Amino acid sequence: MGKQSHSPSLQPPSAPQNIRLKPFFELCIANIAYIENQILSIQIAGASGNTWWYKIDSDNRTTLSTDQGFTWMPVITNWTLPTTTWMSDDATCVGSSPICWLQTQAMDWWKQPAGSATPSPATWFWLHPDTGLPFRLMFGGPPPAPEMGDPNQLAFFQNFSFTYFPVFNQIENPNIDTWVDPQIEGFQFGNPDGYEKVVWNPNFGMTVFMTPANAAYAPLPTRVLYKYESEEEYEQLEDRAQSKLMYYTYNQDSSPPIDRVNALLYGFVEDKLVPYAGQGFSYTVYADGGDECEEIAVGGMPIGQQPPNWAYLGEGAIAACVSDNPVLSPGQVVTITGIVFPPSKQYPQGRYLWTWYALLDNNSVHSRPVTFMESASAIGVGTSLSLADYFDDQELAESIAPSYFALPEACRNLPPEKRMGVALDLGV
Repeated sequence: MGKQSHSPSLQPPSAPQNIRLKPFFELCIANIAYIENQILSIQIAGASGNTWWYKIDSDNRTTLSTDQGFTWMPVITNWTLPTTTWMSDDATCVGSSPICWLQTQAMDWWKQPAGSATPSPATWFWLHPDTGLPFRLMFGGPPPAPEMGDPNQLAFFQNFSFTYFPVFNQIENPNIDTWVDPQIEGFQFGNPDGYEKVVWNPNFGMTVFMTPANAAYAPLPTRVLYKYESEEEYEQLEDRAQSKLMYYTYNQDSSPPIDRVNALLYGFVEDKLVPYAGQGFSYTVYADGGDECEEIAVGGMPIGQQPPNWAYLGEGAIAACVSDNPVLSPGQVVTITGIVFPPSKQYPQGRYLWTWYALLDNNSVHSRPVTFMESASAIGVGTSLSLADYFDDQELAESIAPSYFALPEACRNLPPEKRMGVALDLGV
C-alpha cells in the first residue's frame, strides 16, 4: 500500500546560508510519495526558487536531483526509510484539542522523547483522530547537523522544525518517477500583495496553549495580558507590562508539583527611571503554596516587554501567505513571518522564530495571532517552551488594571544566583 502526502509546508530551524545548496535553511513546500519497504520520494520547492528531489530506497541510500530528475547524485544524510508507523513505543497521547481558533476539528496531541538525554527533547505529532494521519509535526530537538539526520528519527522531516500536512491521502500507485511542481491551495511564497507586518493593540488579552520542547511536560493552558501605555501616560512599572500566566493543569507529576508560572515582562521609557523597567521575571507558585522567582534572560541579557511594533525591530519578513486554504486558513488570509533569533553554537547564522497572523478587516497591521514557534528551543531551561497556539483573543477598550502585572515580593531584590537565571520563549 502506498501513502502520499501532497505538499506539506516545511518551516526550517535555521536562518539562510550564504550558499543555498540544501533546502533546510528556507521555507519550503513538498510533494511526498511513499511505498512501504521500497521508497520515499520527496519533491521540494523552496522560497528561493530552487528545487530538490530526494529519494530514499530500501537499503537506506539517498540520492538527490537538483534539476527535477534529469540527473541524480548520491548524498550522505543518515536518513533511514521510514515505516508506516512514525511514532516509537514510548510515544504518549496527552489529549485531544483543536490546534487553535482557526482549527475547529480536534486533533490528538502525541509526544515522544527524541533520544536518551535527560531531559529529552520532544517530537510532537498532531494526528487526525478518525484516520490517525498526521496534520502537523514539531521536532523539539534539532538534528546532529543542519544538513544531516539522526537514523533513529523520522527521515527528512527532522531537518525542519515545523511541518503542516494540508493533504494526506492513501492511494494505490503514488507518483515516484515524474517531477510535479509542489503546490498548496492558496499558498504563495513571499509577500506578493505587499502586506505590512503586524502591530499589536496596546491593550489586549488572549488564551494560549503553550507546548514545550521538553518531553517531560505536556501543554500549558495560558492566559496572556498585554498593556503598553504611551510615553506621556507611562508613570509606573505596570503601565508597560505583559503577563503570561501558565497553568500546570496537565502536568500534575512535576516535582515539586507546580500550580502555575507567571512570566512577567516590563517595558520602559528611556527618560523615566522606574525600578525593574526593561526586565522580565519567571514567578512560580507551587501546589503547596510556596513560591520562587528568577529573572528572565537570553545570553546573559535581561529580557523585558516587546513593544507593539516588535515585528519591525529585527530582521523579520513575511515569508509566505496562505489565502482561504480549507485546512490551514479556512476563510482567512494568513501571513507567515520568519524572524531571525540570536545565533547559537549549532546555528551560528541564527535560528528562526515563525509566527502566523490572520488579517482582520483585510488589514495586515491589525491581525490576529494564529501560531508562534521557536526553532531549536533550549532543552532543560525552564519548561523549554517552543510553541504557542492561540484561541480567544480580545482587544480591550478599558486599560487593564495594574494589579494583573504587579511584581511579586519574591521577584524583588533577587539574590545573585537568581539573576538572569532562566530563558523562556517570549512569543505571546
